[in-house]
Amino acid sequence: MFEGMSEPDAKLSRAEIRHILDHVDDGVVVVDAGGRMIAVNSASDRYHALTVSPGGQLHWSDHHALFQADGVTPYSPDAHPLALALRGESVEGAEAFVRTDANPDGFWVRVTARPLIDNAGEIRGGLIVYRDVTDRKRVTAALRDAQSRFRAIFDRTYEFVGLIDLEGRLIEVNKSALDFIGARQDAVVGLAAEKTPWWPDDPQTTEFVKGAIAGAAAGQFVRADVRLKDAAGVLHDFDFSLKPVHDDAGSVVFLIAEGRNVDEQRRLHQAELATRDRFRRLLEAAPDAILEVNSEGQIVLANPQAEQMFGYTREELLAMSVDQLVPETDRGRHSRHRAVYAARAVTRPMGTGLDLRARRRNGEDFPVEISLSPAGTGDDFRVVAIVRDVSERRRVDRRLRAMQEQFTRELEVKNRELEQRNEEVERANRLKSEFLASISHELRSPLHTIIGFAELLQEGFDGPLNEKQLRFVSNIHHDSQHLLAIINDLLDLSKIEAGRMEIRPEPVLLAEIARDVCDSMREQAASKALEIRVNLDPELCVRADHTRLRQILFNLLSNAVKFTPQSGRVEISAARRRQKVAISVADTGIGIASPDHEAIFDKFYQVGSTTRGVREGTGLGLAITRKLVEQQGGRIWVESEPGLGSTFSFTLPSCGLNAETNRRLVLVVDAEARPAELLASYLEPEDIDTAHAESAGEALAMAAELLPDAVLAETSAARELAESLGAAPQTASIPVIAVSADDTAGGNHPKFFANLTKPVSRSLLIETVRRAMTR
Repeated sequence: MFEGMSEPDAKLSRAEIRHILDHVDDGVVVVDAGGRMIAVNSASDRYHALTVSPGGQLHWSDHHALFQADGVTPYSPDAHPLALALRGESVEGAEAFVRTDANPDGFWVRVTARPLIDNAGEIRGGLIVYRDVTDRKRVTAALRDAQSRFRAIFDRTYEFVGLIDLEGRLIEVNKSALDFIGARQDAVVGLAAEKTPWWPDDPQTTEFVKGAIAGAAAGQFVRADVRLKDAAGVLHDFDFSLKPVHDDAGSVVFLIAEGRNVDEQRRLHQAELATRDRFRRLLEAAPDAILEVNSEGQIVLANPQAEQMFGYTREELLAMSVDQLVPETDRGRHSRHRAVYAARAVTRPMGTGLDLRARRRNGEDFPVEISLSPAGTGDDFRVVAIVRDVSERRRVDRRLRAMQEQFTRELEVKNRELEQRNEEVERANRLKSEFLASISHELRSPLHTIIGFAELLQEGFDGPLNEKQLRFVSNIHHDSQHLLAIINDLLDLSKIEAGRMEIRPEPVLLAEIARDVCDSMREQAASKALEIRVNLDPELCVRADHTRLRQILFNLLSNAVKFTPQSGRVEISAARRRQKVAISVADTGIGIASPDHEAIFDKFYQVGSTTRGVREGTGLGLAITRKLVEQQGGRIWVESEPGLGSTFSFTLPSCGLNAETNRRLVLVVDAEARPAELLASYLEPEDIDTAHAESAGEALAMAAELLPDAVLAETSAARELAESLGAAPQTASIPVIAVSADDTAGGNHPKFFANLTKPVSRSLLIETVRRAMTR
């Protein structure tokens, strides 16, 4: 027989036991020592994670629905409460969590499991009982949460709050009061109120506290100004009160003590008094007249400057209407203006530009500026008027206007003289250009003769020359050629400036001209062991003047050879840019500092630092080159750093057959070449061309010329570009993507398509650029 069962109970049938168990709300499972089910009530279906074979054998599921108290860790088969019971162990009220397919959200249970032991002490089976405690757990949690919230509010109350019983002992006190004295709750609870550390230890204070407690215990509300000690023994001013708390029968059950520190209030009161004193001193020292007027127009305040300005005493002003301080002809209108202002009172600054006038006691009218500010509302509505005498300013203004008129007349005379001088300058420029053209022609004829005879002498038609004579003739020939180049530059410049340079654009294969120019420079490059590369598509075509394009390339290539040290490299390359072709001449030469990038294209400008032995010439080559490029609808620029070489690039219109309008183009704007090169390297495999600009100004010019699909720019340049591109109809639709090294720099702008922070991943950059281009 099972231990704990009487003989009659043991004779109950299984059906009777099942019938009894089915009336139990708790889930009950009974198994024998072999794990076979003896009894399972209907309520247990929602609790256990056991399966039963057709033969009644109990099986543990692979995935148990019963979880441990953390609600996450499932019970292993060996640790399951019923398994423990079959091993002779009892589990009393263990908290667990049940989650099943029928109830995936789960619920909390208390589990009790016990072994069933017969009179001989043998384990005959096991019993497990499940009780749903979800609601009780929720109530307990809610109660605990409410207590926690009450304690948080109680402890975080700025004022001091304490509970005192009717015998005057402290029951509880909040954290603000404890922090004030640096004490713990258990150090003060249970003490008589007058013995707590807050109160000064003197008979008068003790009697006050006892009397206040007695009065509050009798049902009175007690309030008084007191002084309490902090942890350092310093006394502070407090607004103290004791309130009785009654039960339903009306009896006082305990007292609530409250204290509010009024040190700051006292300081503010003292500060207010000091502010009023400062205001009075400022009012008296103000350079303008200050009047305060009530809703009836009566003056209620006047400073000393008002007395001096209007000629009345303070007492006289305070007995007057403000209307008396305006000219008699304006008083009726002024009264109406006051009524309108009172209906819509706003602060108005000094009335500059208005002809406002006031009247002194002696009857004199004078010009003023007036600032109005409303003060008060309703029946207490007032207006503060600040009145400034501008008589002296008006006199100064009249003098200034007279001086300005005189200056304007003189300026007109000077402008006419300047126009005449400009005409003279233009005439002088024309004469200069004509003179240069004439003198150049005159010089070229004798130079032609000198060069020709020198070449004949070098060839030895009339007999061989000795080594010294040959060297002299070579020097004559070399310097004559140099002089001829200078004269040709002067002649070209004079033609360009005089508007006589004829440009005849036609389709030209770029590679043919480039090879021709390179061949003419091979000997000079070989003398310095320079490598010249031509990286051009043989079919690349541009619309240009054949002769002038050759001159442009020759100027750029000769400069590259001239300023590239021994064993360097020069390369000519090109890339299509929409309806343009960008041609570049790059070298590994001495480089050019940023401040000189624009100046080198000016006439007669020469960079100071150069390689040893290099003759720079007249400084006209790049000036002529820029003008020739611009006359053919292109633009020229340089990218260079000292010691890192230079790349001179210029654009020319592309031939119609070679203009690739479908290829995407992104303009990269960065003052440094390496970050720009990185972004270009990201985009190149995606069949996206790039162009580089070093500044916002250069980028604007390139954007207007190339019309890129998007602009990638440093944040500082991106702001200027977003505004400027948006202002021009042809570039307004170009999206601007800002790239910043700092995500706190203020990088956003309403006209940015996107704002990326360095380092930018390649995938993010490509995704953003593609979204911008398909917008």
